[in-house]
Amino acid sequence: MLGISDIEKVDVFNACKKVNVHEFIMSLPNQYNTIIKEEGCNFSAGEKQKISLARVLIRNPKIILLDEVTRSIDKKSKAEIKESIHSLKDEKTIIIVDHEFCEVSSDFNIVKL
Repeated sequence: MLGISDIEKVDVFNACKKVNVHEFIMSLPNQYNTIIKEEGCNFSAGEKQKISLARVLIRNPKIILLDEVTRSIDKKSKAEIKESIHSLKDEKTIIIVDHEFCEVSSDFNIVKL
C-alpha cells in the first residue's frame, strides 16, 4: 500500500482522521477501496488536498514541504487543512510555499524570501 510494505490499516485511518478526510472516505460507496479516477477527477480540490496530506503523514517524515496547500479549495476544506497543519507544527518541521502565506501562517515562524 502506497509503496510502504509494513503499513497498517490503522495508520491509514489515523492519518485520514488527522486531516479530516476519514468521514468523507467512509461516505463513499466503497469507502477505502474506492477507485480514484485519473487525476482524482471524482473528488473536489479540497478532498484531493486532504488525501494528499494524509498520504504524506502515513510516511511519517520529519520535514513536510507544502506547496500552495490551500489554493483553489473551499473555505471549509481550507479551515480543516489549516487545523491539520497547526496540529502538526509541534512534531514536524513544516515548510510552506504559498503566495497567500497569511492564510496558513497565523502562529508559525515566518521567513519571507
